[in-house]
Amino acid sequence: MNKIKHAAAKKVFAGVMDYAVDQVNKNPETAYEKIIDTAEKYLKDFGKGVNWDYLRKVACNPEYTLNRYITSMVQELHPNVLKTTLMNLGFEAFYNGTKTIHEMREIHKCNIPWIILMDPTSACNLHCTGCWAAEYGNKLNLSFDDMDSIVTQGKELGVYFYMMTGGEPMVRKKDIIELCRKHNDCVFFAYTNGTLVDEALCKQMQEVGNLFLALSVEGEPDVNDMRRGEGVYNKV
Repeated sequence: MNKIKHAAAKKVFAGVMDYAVDQVNKNPETAYEKIIDTAEKYLKDFGKGVNWDYLRKVACNPEYTLNRYITSMVQELHPNVLKTTLMNLGFEAFYNGTKTIHEMREIHKCNIPWIILMDPTSACNLHCTGCWAAEYGNKLNLSFDDMDSIVTQGKELGVYFYMMTGGEPMVRKKDIIELCRKHNDCVFFAYTNGTLVDEALCKQMQEVGNLFLALSVEGEPDVNDMRRGEGVYNKV
């Protein structure tokens, strides 16, 4: 997709997303069905294999977790995080990215993934029992330029979704935030023990809007701390 077409399509998509969010805020019971009907109509080439009837069933019924989860996201997420998520996942990754991935698979005659997983560092501030990261020590790191190059090359292939593990990715939170800021059309998802997440990082996450965290916690405090260390549960 050339730059002019891309910008025009993105503007239209943004308008549709604004309307959809507004409808969900007003009346989620009827909004989801309208949104799914529209998606099925206009995304036929990208939604192959999607069971639209089942999607309607689980998204439109308040008794289903998916319905409550989506509604809570719309009503509770920071506006910039919500808008960026919808644009980056919906437009860049699903619509624009999927089309590019299909083209690149034909050009390069190989599989192109929808998600790229990378480890910014092998370093970690904890020493959890059974964690494979401890086997690698704390000396292995991707530089910011390395990570920037991976994402830049990935986008050329149509990949707009990046997961991070480690080590503990938040050891490199300054570089990760900068990566999110530079590639503001991508989604970044990091698995973290949560102990390095502070108010300053949360504010930066609101600003960039495209970084999400999966916090690692094993059940109740005594079980969690038996593996991760005394006081870790409360710290998280």
